[in-house]
Amino acid sequence: MAGKKILIVEDETVEALDIKKMLESLGYDVPSFVLNGLTAVETAKKIRPDLILMDIVLKGELDGINAAKKIKELNIPVIFLTAHSDDEAVERAKKTEPYGYLVKPYDPLDLKNTVEFALYKHSMDEKLKKVKRSTEISLKIYKIPIFVQTMMEPLLWPVHLQPVCSGTARQKRWLDIQF
Repeated sequence: MAGKKILIVEDETVEALDIKKMLESLGYDVPSFVLNGLTAVETAKKIRPDLILMDIVLKGELDGINAAKKIKELNIPVIFLTAHSDDEAVERAKKTEPYGYLVKPYDPLDLKNTVEFALYKHSMDEKLKKVKRSTEISLKIYKIPIFVQTMMEPLLWPVHLQPVCSGTARQKRWLDIQF
């Protein structure tokens, strides 16, 4: 998924530059890095990155976890890069529903794979949201039962059809939702 835009939020300039160089060598676009949580939120709103790599401990008003809470409203996935793996930090971070959590020092291959998985998972989440929206709209407009099966979910049956479902396949209405 090279070519995706990644924002780095790291208060150690040398480390941020190392991460930037590594990501650019993998083909990612890293337009900038920021040093604190407040600037991270403002920059995310402005440049709309595809992914944010966020340190947990940052100088300033917002730490990385609180910045991630605000960024979540923008629908931008966050991966935490941190030296803190204590239970309290992990529990606080989990509540923001991050797409990854890497403990420093990290292996460059781990960073690459975590970024790839996060971008892929986010794209699948977005497709699933579209399917659910299409299903809801179709149910409202056409008032017909819709059967949807994706790789991530089992076949969804309308509740009123679960106990008994009679008739031939031709008699049942199916709506094929394309990705």
